[in-house]
Amino acid sequence: MVITFLTDFGLQDDFVGTCHGVIARIAPDARVIDVTHGIAPQAILQGAIVLRNTVQFMPVGVHLAVVDPDVGGDRRAVAVRTADGRAFVGPDNGLLVVAADGLGIVAAHELTDGRYRLPEVSRTFHARDVFAPAAAHIAAGVPLEELGPWTWVLVRSQDWKPISRMLRLNPESPAFTALEPRETFLEEALFLHDPLRTAELMEEWQRSMPKLLELAVTHELGHAICEEPNEAAADHIAEELRKGRLMRCRISTEHERKSVGTADLDGPKPNALRAP
Repeated sequence: MVITFLTDFGLQDDFVGTCHGVIARIAPDARVIDVTHGIAPQAILQGAIVLRNTVQFMPVGVHLAVVDPDVGGDRRAVAVRTADGRAFVGPDNGLLVVAADGLGIVAAHELTDGRYRLPEVSRTFHARDVFAPAAAHIAAGVPLEELGPWTWVLVRSQDWKPISRMLRLNPESPAFTALEPRETFLEEALFLHDPLRTAELMEEWQRSMPKLLELAVTHELGHAICEEPNEAAADHIAEELRKGRLMRCRISTEHERKSVGTADLDGPKPNALRAP
């Protein structure tokens, strides 16, 4: 299988070669194509655009991309599967989703399983210790779901409608369109882009931005799945979603939600997020 490789490392140091070596030890039969290592330092948007522009010319395989100014911080490491069978591996900072969204995201997993990392993970070289090993293991045949838990939300894919389409829900549901009359505990800060309130919520809930987004999006999906107007009922549905169970329900003539059971989603279960 082919692994494409894009970074902002440049070629003056040993970083690129070291990552090649890590890949070769894990997946010796994989072919690595260096797309570019000349992305400007920490230029996530530039990297995202180059990845989007070049992936259409690459064979279906694993696309490893690393432009990671927040390495060592609370940003997540992820692998994303698209509808045409490609896998994108890199930091969850917006670098991957521009290309992946265009191809149709069908799954996303955090890279948390220690079996698919190097034994020691540094704070500053996740390309070597986390991303390159994950890409190599995927190329060698390891399923994405083995690498870590499912995640519902990727950074910069915060719009509810693309997420609803991914889950085959109705993006025109009142839950997605009639937001102003119903402001829930996270909506106004996270989806109306109030940076000050968002920072306060991050501190109050002691969660990173991606985790807050996951919490807010699943709450909104709770409204969307059943056209559920009740906040508490939407929270219950959201909790089931975060456990990896998709609620099935119908609406009576009196607009009362009636649950008809749950079904496990394909893949591993996301960790439930609970308010402290």
